[in-house]
Amino acid sequence: MTDTVPTNEVLARLGEVPFLRGLPGHVLDTIRRGGTVRRYPRGELLFQRGEAAKGLFVVLRGSVRVYQIADTGREHILTVERPGNSVAELPLFDEGPYPASAEAAEDSVLFTLGRERFAALLREYPEVAHRVIAALAQRLRRLVQTVEELALKEVRQRVAAMLLRLAEQHGPEFTLPTSNEQLAAQLGTVREVVSRAINGFAHDGLIELEGRQVRILDLKELRERA
Repeated sequence: MTDTVPTNEVLARLGEVPFLRGLPGHVLDTIRRGGTVRRYPRGELLFQRGEAAKGLFVVLRGSVRVYQIADTGREHILTVERPGNSVAELPLFDEGPYPASAEAAEDSVLFTLGRERFAALLREYPEVAHRVIAALAQRLRRLVQTVEELALKEVRQRVAAMLLRLAEQHGPEFTLPTSNEQLAAQLGTVREVVSRAINGFAHDGLIELEGRQVRILDLKELRERA
């Protein structure tokens, strides 16, 4: 299923990808012309764990969740990628399979650059490869942080840390990006526990909660509880 997205919007989103940011406009346009734009209805798979790499995915609209399913059937969301973010670049470099699955978390539009064209891009613009390494290093740091939180912190601490990260990204007032069920899948717990933790922070006066809208009232105390 295809979708039409204005050229300037595609270029703007490509320019937001960390390892493409700062490239000359004509280079971004070359990348754009070499790829395809497609709409993914909510729930449609981009790829499954174990599949060979298809190419570079960039979110133009909507969001994509990257996840794994445990042997018990429980889902753990590794990350949610939003407009201007790329999805699961690692297999493009180590030639291994995808280590996780990815699907549209909502009706979404993605840009895809095939793996051969991506390889050609790296050959022509070696600086992009260096930027990709830096981006992968940042992902590794986030993954290590996630593992530490899951192994060493109680659920209320993980929820507090999640709220702090959202405040760093969006300021003291923001909208919770996904449902409590999806947040729970990211934090390694269940929806009811996440809801109790968030409501508990509101009851204690650390945050103000109205629907999915959150306003941080006591940043210092929230940090102490993370």
